[in-house]
Amino acid sequence: MSNRFYEMYESFMERYPIFERDTVDWYPIGKYELLFELIDGSRLVYNTIRKTVRHFNPNAIDDDELWAKEFASRLRTRIIESGLTLEELEEESGVSRKTVQRYLQCSNKPTLLSAMRLAKALGCTLAEFTYYE
Repeated sequence: MSNRFYEMYESFMERYPIFERDTVDWYPIGKYELLFELIDGSRLVYNTIRKTVRHFNPNAIDDDELWAKEFASRLRTRIIESGLTLEELEEESGVSRKTVQRYLQCSNKPTLLSAMRLAKALGCTLAEFTYYE
């Protein structure tokens, strides 16, 4: 495996050290993505250009627009269920109201850190936001 992939791996672990203890294996899947297999059997795909992470589902359509729509739908549902305003969500999560609005409008895809912060503020897991069938 080339040094570039090891550099991508190290960059991911520096950015998201929480996954270091849960990673069982990892390997490149394409020029700019790494697949991480976690201890619980789930898989994450890290895009090194966008600095985004998504759950890997081999049966899912690999379509960024579809993924963004699904994330927006789940985020909207969680916000409604929580009863939080966007201002309160911003305060709880540290993710700006404008950024959340962009996610809801599908004009931006979240970084892993933003998705983790939103999940925590809304009382759900990251998988509930990012995994789709």
